[in-house]
Amino acid sequence: MPKPKQAVPTTKRSWHVVLIFPNLSAVKSEAFSAEGIQICSVGDIEDSIERNPANDTILQLVRRFQTVFGERYEPSILAVSASDARLLEREVLSDFRNACSISAVSGGRAARLGDGGQWHIRYSDFFLFNHHVAGKDGSILSLEGISRGMDDEVDTYMGTSDASIRNPANFSAELDKPLLNLLFKHWRHRHFSKRVLRGDRQLFRALRIAFQASRYPSDGFGTHYDIGTRLGLWVSAFETLFHPGKGDVDKTHVQMGLRKARWTDKEFTILKYSAWQRGKRSRVTLPEKLYDQLYAARNDFMHGNRLRIRSKVWRFKRKSFLLEFVAPCLFAAALRARLRHRATEPDDTLSDEHFWGLGRIQRAIKLKGV
Repeated sequence: MPKPKQAVPTTKRSWHVVLIFPNLSAVKSEAFSAEGIQICSVGDIEDSIERNPANDTILQLVRRFQTVFGERYEPSILAVSASDARLLEREVLSDFRNACSISAVSGGRAARLGDGGQWHIRYSDFFLFNHHVAGKDGSILSLEGISRGMDDEVDTYMGTSDASIRNPANFSAELDKPLLNLLFKHWRHRHFSKRVLRGDRQLFRALRIAFQASRYPSDGFGTHYDIGTRLGLWVSAFETLFHPGKGDVDKTHVQMGLRKARWTDKEFTILKYSAWQRGKRSRVTLPEKLYDQLYAARNDFMHGNRLRIRSKVWRFKRKSFLLEFVAPCLFAAALRARLRHRATEPDDTLSDEHFWGLGRIQRAIKLKGV
């Protein structure tokens, strides 16, 4: 009598750990997850990680991180499904990271302006990749660092967070959830659909600029000139997003784009402000006026003009806003205005937009200041 066949044991190991975020502490996997790629903690997927020399090495590296003061913490990781090689392409990973970053930065900024919370992610530096990755043979490779090379001394490795962040475990991500869902929608079309939506290359190019614009503006001994450099990048991100495709782009293209956002507060829709547009005075809305201030500040800093109060601060109803704080919130609104009219799936619920999205941005700009 033939022996019955033994059942082949199944394995859940289906993830590759690709990169480490040294400035981002362990986060819940549900927050940043789409199409077989996620930013998460090792603990979320440890039982499902493919066993190979590269993953073994990077798991060892993850457990060897501490702050400059010697405090141990667990950084987040970028993991991809082992069954889809497309997920390892640089642009796929970078575009995913940038979508997550701007959603966290804009959400954190809106929360900071709105309720004054201190421990939210407000700069894209939290989403910088670690300088080292694991090679296929289990060695340690440099990831486009100032100096390049490889090393096999995994046991002596010590990773650190940026000194100015101190301990990443103190921070949490306050997400603009509706915006992240919208960007993921276009990320899927950009990289996994046979039909790329018109303008998506432009979108993700703008997100790359926004990632750099939302970096912390100081190199360790900063001045207001460093802030001006970031404001210049923010204007470039807006202009890339709303570029008409032919000819040149100017601030009017951006202002008209911002007017199309689905503002629900009448303070953001009435034409009660004044701004110069193409050589003449025009009546504009609050978001358009705010961008006008941002544009003027960029010109002051980047063109060598005399610096005035408008170069850093926007005043509204006896409240003052640092333009560097408002720019990410305004850009989040601009993304909605640019993408809503060509979205391929139903909109997010009004409740989500009110509490986590555009509604919170409106409340932050209108009601509070810094």
